[in-house]
Amino acid sequence: MSRACNIHEENIFEAQDQDGLKALCLILKVCDHFRHEPWRVGLCQYRATMRESHMSRAFITDVPGVPASPSPISNAVVVGNTCHISGQLAVYDDGYQEGSAQEEADRAFDLVFKVAEAAGFNSDQIVYVDIAFADLERDLPEVNEVCRARFSQFPARTIYQAAKLPFGAKIKIQAIAMKDAS
Repeated sequence: MSRACNIHEENIFEAQDQDGLKALCLILKVCDHFRHEPWRVGLCQYRATMRESHMSRAFITDVPGVPASPSPISNAVVVGNTCHISGQLAVYDDGYQEGSAQEEADRAFDLVFKVAEAAGFNSDQIVYVDIAFADLERDLPEVNEVCRARFSQFPARTIYQAAKLPFGAKIKIQAIAMKDAS
């Protein structure tokens, strides 16, 4: 027979470890039904990836060679030594241009690399790529060839088939770049 514990008190607080990493913790004061004595359980909800003193953010917009998005987004956000690059399609100054999966992936990677460069990163620092496909089975072989040609060291990658991509695109690519911690 299982017994449930009643929550008597909860307290959320911020803590900092010896390396200066911050964590938000939830402390629950619950009842131990077997002894009827209160005890505390600490559950870490979030651990920041940076020291508090290095939590600067830069929003990258208006990148030369990258068409402006009609959506209210940044091309990338840099937090500490990590650059989060927004999804890129095969867009040009006059809008989306349909092409083969290889052509669309080449253009999307061109834009990802331009955004990374504008943020102070290079293609060798891309550690993660997320690729959405309109038709994964049909287009994966072509996109794999583009990835082989673009990267000397392959980043981690997630691929999936999306129900629908903007403008009827075949491929959308977003990425994360990271510099070595200094």
